[in-house]
Amino acid sequence: MTIQEPIYVRLSPEDIKEIATEVTKMLRARDYGNLGIEAHPNDFLTTQRAAEYLGFAPSTIRKMTSNKELPYYKPRGGRVLFLKSELDDWIRKGRVKSFEEIETEAATYVTLSSMGTKRKG
Repeated sequence: MTIQEPIYVRLSPEDIKEIATEVTKMLRARDYGNLGIEAHPNDFLTTQRAAEYLGFAPSTIRKMTSNKELPYYKPRGGRVLFLKSELDDWIRKGRVKSFEEIETEAATYVTLSSMGTKRKG
C-alpha cells in the first residue's frame, strides 16, 4: 500500500459553507432513509416547529407524544421528529361535522329506518 501525499485545495468560506450544507443534507437523507419511509428531510418538523405548525406550546406537543396522541419518529433514539403530512392527517381526523351535516345524516337515518319497519294499523 502506498501512502499518497495530501492534496491541498484553497477554498473560500462560501465553498466551505456549500460543502458543509451538502454533507449535512446527505447525512440527514441517510438517517431518514433508515426510518423506512419515503420522505424528504425537509418534510420533517422538530418539536418546536410542530408546535408552531399546530398552534400548541412545545410542552403540549411533548405531552401528546408521551401519551402517543401524535404520530412521531425518533431515529436512533434521538430527537423527536414529526412528518408534516402525518400531522395534516391527524388534523383531518379531528374534524367536527357542521350542524347542517348532522341534520342531513339524521334525516337520512330517520327516512331509512322508517322504510325498514312496518307500522301496525
